[in-house]
Amino acid sequence: MVAPTHRINVALPFSMIQTHEPSKELGELAEIVAGIAAIVQRLAPGTDSETLHQRAQTLAAQLR
Repeated sequence: MVAPTHRINVALPFSMIQTHEPSKELGELAEIVAGIAAIVQRLAPGTDSETLHQRAQTLAAQLR
């Protein structure tokens, strides 16, 4: 019979986790992408372009 004799402690650096607010530039970029998606939807109507436009609008709204 083999019994382990070593013990390992794992410490995670939870104090190092940082969160940041989305930058103004990221929000503006999301607005541009939503605008381009709207143009694509008008030029090439269909399910794919509609889904793309909706996703872009949702993301832009989250970043406002």
